[in-house]
Amino acid sequence: MLFTLHNIQKRAPPLILRQSHRLLSSTTNSQDTAQSSQSANTSFKAEPLRFYGNTEVGESAESRMKNVFGGRLAGGERLASSRRDVGKPRKIAGVLVPDRPKEPDNCCMSGCATCVWEQFNDDIRDWRRTRKEAANKLNKTEELWPADFNPPLKELEFKNVPRELRAVKRKMAKGNKKLSSSAYFPAAGKPGAQNLKRKEEEEREADADAKEEDEGWDGVPVQFKAFAEAEKRIKERKLQKQKQKELEASKALESS
Repeated sequence: MLFTLHNIQKRAPPLILRQSHRLLSSTTNSQDTAQSSQSANTSFKAEPLRFYGNTEVGESAESRMKNVFGGRLAGGERLASSRRDVGKPRKIAGVLVPDRPKEPDNCCMSGCATCVWEQFNDDIRDWRRTRKEAANKLNKTEELWPADFNPPLKELEFKNVPRELRAVKRKMAKGNKKLSSSAYFPAAGKPGAQNLKRKEEEEREADADAKEEDEGWDGVPVQFKAFAEAEKRIKERKLQKQKQKELEASKALESS
């Protein structure tokens, strides 16, 4: 027997009639949902999956690399590195002196294999060594160090200092002035003259060494120098361990 809404309305009481209405409506809704999902699945399967690449290059390769690897967070473009932007060297007293190395501004502070701050530290050391060598040779002549080429006032004699910087050299000489003779002959009960003289010389040498070590790092935060020195020590220890292992391996081969 075919159950239709007309037959149910004739024979069923009101409560059963309401339940029948709900049953028919839920069945109809489920059928509609199944049909719509089936049609949606059919339409989705019918369309092929396509990938659309970047066929138009609207920017330079450098700008696209910045999107991937990142750029500076603030300020202008990257400026310099001591190995990339190198100034023109000059020959002074027969020694080819490099220009003062430029501070890098592209360090990631993650301990790279070739850190730019470590390279800068090595370049500063080489620059100071070469400049000192040129100053020692220049002191044997009457020539002047170029005023616009970072003259090493500590190493130069007064006659070789540029005229516009001789006032600075005088101030440096006054700062290194020795104690008067009365200081070396203190009154009874005070420290001896030899101890006082030795202490004064040690303090002067330590201060001079500290200034020489910091030369070239002017204007650079101290944490960068500490970072470069730490990276250098770590790599030296690794290299020393590697050499020790190679030496032990060679000895083991010889003994076998």
